[in-house]
Amino acid sequence: LTLGIDDATDNLTIAGVTNTNNAGVNLTIKAGSAPAGEANLNGGNLILSTGNGDGNGTALMQFMTVSGAESPAERMRLHTNGYLGIGDDDPETIVHIKGSTTATTTLTLESSADGDQNLDKEGATILAFKGDEPRDFAQVVGAHDGTTDDEKGTLIFKTNDGSEGVNALVEALRIDSSQNATFNGDVTI
Repeated sequence: LTLGIDDATDNLTIAGVTNTNNAGVNLTIKAGSAPAGEANLNGGNLILSTGNGDGNGTALMQFMTVSGAESPAERMRLHTNGYLGIGDDDPETIVHIKGSTTATTTLTLESSADGDQNLDKEGATILAFKGDEPRDFAQVVGAHDGTTDDEKGTLIFKTNDGSEGVNALVEALRIDSSQNATFNGDVTI
């Protein structure tokens, strides 16, 4: 089946028409919506799935983009083992990010909270390490450390002290905006 293309080689190909008056068209895939005015109804789920293999092959998902007149380039791959590779076509971990050879690789975690993001307010950015249990083993917390009109930051390392409950995470190390480090507990070097 082909839509919008004459020389398709795949079983299903959908292509937008390109001509001198149109630089291309968008392709929107949308799951069904609940009827307008109806309460407590879910919208439709969008499920993307690869086909089943014969037991010997694999089926993965590739995400590609095009820049200018170049050929499509793979940017992200969801491998058959569930590993996600960004910039890497053979991810070795659950999330494997590989930067370009000409740029620094940066992973950004950004809070969308408005205003001051001190630890006692919502908006701190937290990298949480979890196990099978519903509690964290450890956290790295980045938060604002100053007044609302500055860019000062604090980095806090927390570990689980083994006690039960929500407050099991205990601050082990804090590095403030003056680069002062405060350790809780013994320091072993």
